[in-house]
Amino acid sequence: MSAASIGVVGLSVVVLVAWAVPALGTGRTRTRSFSTGSFAVVCTSSGELCTPAEPLTVSLPRSGTLTAITYTTAATHCSAVLVHVLRNGHQIAKTGRLAAGQQTERVVTHIELPKGATTLGFEAQGFVGGCNVGRVFSWGGKVTVTVKLPSN
Repeated sequence: MSAASIGVVGLSVVVLVAWAVPALGTGRTRTRSFSTGSFAVVCTSSGELCTPAEPLTVSLPRSGTLTAITYTTAATHCSAVLVHVLRNGHQIAKTGRLAAGQQTERVVTHIELPKGATTLGFEAQGFVGGCNVGRVFSWGGKVTVTVKLPSN
């Protein structure tokens, strides 16, 4: 057998193994990410809690588990902020306090979400300091949520 023939046989075995791997995935979970994209909210409230909340609708083909929420502040943030994560108007998670400037925080969760559309809301809470003199006027950045779905 020539060296060229051996290479082709070896390649065939690798290809067969690669094609067989997806079949072994039965019963495993899949991960999906949903993002607000970059956003800015102009607060209509007064004080340190900013409303309205930034919405993100998550549409799932079957029930799943919200496993992580990642928030990256806008680079223009001039004071500290904390983000409350809401579902149906109730807090289900929150970030820690993020300092002024561009910061990122990932919060690990284990929150069940139903099949279909669920709208999450993200509401900023400010802290006096930097440009904040007792009221949040605006906030922004990007939120990404990760959902784990069981395989069919």
